[in-house]
Amino acid sequence: MRILPSTITPNWLRACNLKNLKKLYIRGGQLSDLGQKLDDKKAEKDKWKVEILCLKYLGDLEMNWSDLQGLFPKLKFSEMVNCPKLIGFQIDNSQVSMNSVEFS
Repeated sequence: MRILPSTITPNWLRACNLKNLKKLYIRGGQLSDLGQKLDDKKAEKDKWKVEILCLKYLGDLEMNWSDLQGLFPKLKFSEMVNCPKLIGFQIDNSQVSMNSVEFS
């Protein structure tokens, strides 16, 4: 997907609506979260099955490493480019990361 104009996670971009999605690429836009800020109790139980996550040019996306691990428990590969509000990530927001961390 390219340039998501919304600042909040739209309903169609929720784990419960994309149950078989293995790769998620978001490039550009004003998105501020990936569902971790939803108040919906059902959304709290939904975990992404995404194994490959690429986030680029998302200046408003706020997330920390533990939130990402919780949302994407099957994540094997991530790429973060120019996402300055990502906190505590094992990469410097400009590199590719092959995640070898156990997510549990």
